[in-house]
Amino acid sequence: MKLKSMKLVRLQESLNLINNIDRYDSQYTGMINKYVIVRSYASGVHFGKLIYQNKKEAVLKESRRLWYWTPAEGAWLSSVSQHGIDYEESKIGESITIHVTDTCEIILCSETAIKSIKGAKDYEPN
Repeated sequence: MKLKSMKLVRLQESLNLINNIDRYDSQYTGMINKYVIVRSYASGVHFGKLIYQNKKEAVLKESRRLWYWTPAEGAWLSSVSQHGIDYEESKIGESITIHVTDTCEIILCSETAIKSIKGAKDYEPN
C-alpha cells in the first residue's frame, strides 16, 4: 500500500508541474509575437518574431541571421536592438523560420531597429 501511495504522490507532483509549466519556463511571455534579437551559444545571433520560447529554446518567424553586425549607433548588441544596423558594415541573412536550441539572451527590439534590420539586403558572399 505504501508503494501505491508514493506513486500517486509522484503522479500528482508531475501533474502540478505540467499544469504550471508556463510559470517556470516562459520568463519571456511578454515578448511572444514581438520582434527580438536572440543570441545563442552555437548558432550565433538572430533577429525575428518570437513565436515560442521554453527554457533555452526559441522559435523565430521572419528570422534573419545577423552573421556580422555593427550597430547604427553604439557598440553592443543591445545597441543593435535599439538603433538598428550599419548597412555597410553588417552581413544579414535571408528571412527564414528558425528553431534556436541554445539561447543565452533575448532582447526586445525597438521600431527603429525592426525597420533597420528588415530593410537590410540579404548578404550574398562573393
